[in-house]
Amino acid sequence: MKKSLLTASMFSTGLAFSGIAQAVVVASSTLNVSATVAVDCTVTTTAVNFGNLNATNTTFANGDISVNCTPGVPYHIALDAGLNLDAFGFRNLKQVAGTAAVEYVLSSVSTPFVSEWGDADLSNTISRGASVADIGNGLSQPHTVYGASDVVSGHPTGAYTDIVNVTVFY
Repeated sequence: MKKSLLTASMFSTGLAFSGIAQAVVVASSTLNVSATVAVDCTVTTTAVNFGNLNATNTTFANGDISVNCTPGVPYHIALDAGLNLDAFGFRNLKQVAGTAAVEYVLSSVSTPFVSEWGDADLSNTISRGASVADIGNGLSQPHTVYGASDVVSGHPTGAYTDIVNVTVFY
């Protein structure tokens, strides 16, 4: 009986060291990684403030519209008619504490009376001017807004205001 126990013990020890008894199993797969660069634009503005209007001269003022769009994305900046469009299609500053109005124009060029900035090619709330086109570069791109106002004598004193909506189409 001793001989058979010793033989069995040697046989099982041999199997353990031969590598046959221990097999390594390997499994593999792939991991998909993806992303989408979103087409996006943001817009910020700096007001056009004419300050004190002079009844004998044209008053000029500048503001700013800054647009930040995904690189390569074409966009248009449109300015609507504001709250006080008159019957002739002109924007007006309206007296805060009264009914008087003062005409003004907004433009993307430094000679505002030559070319008005509007939305005639998009929303068409003001037919006197088209939007301004550009292409995003991933940085904030400034666009100067040139304003001009002619005040004729006889306008009551006081504060005048208007609100123009800026829309970026992309």
